[in-house]
Amino acid sequence: MNLVNLWSTTKTDQEAQGEYVPVPLGGDYCPVTALRAWQGASGNEGAVFRGFYRGDKLRVEALSPYSVALIVQRYARSLGWEVAAYAAHSLRAGRVTSAAMNRASLMKMREVTRHKSLQTLQIYIRRAEEFVDHAGDGLL
Repeated sequence: MNLVNLWSTTKTDQEAQGEYVPVPLGGDYCPVTALRAWQGASGNEGAVFRGFYRGDKLRVEALSPYSVALIVQRYARSLGWEVAAYAAHSLRAGRVTSAAMNRASLMKMREVTRHKSLQTLQIYIRRAEEFVDHAGDGLL
């Protein structure tokens, strides 16, 4: 798998120093290609995740966590899922859970998620592994 390092800052990065994050490159749903296309279309000014004013004028400021939660919940509702169980954080939690289910190492997951606490990261992993090699396998 090819990787590219993308520069990123986070809400906990008080000095906005940022850091590089390895991201997979290629495939049908290449995040790097999508990001670069968006940056070209938006003039590469402002936040990556942002909304529009009425009509088609693009905002510069980032979407709030509340706005992202509403978007996530809208899609959860369209799938018939329990909306109250989903929020903006569900995107990050789902990524970590998927990585754990695919047997990514703890340090490789941390490299991408940039969790400061390994204990917090391990919470997601335990959830993903609850049914792996479960004692009830094959009983039903």
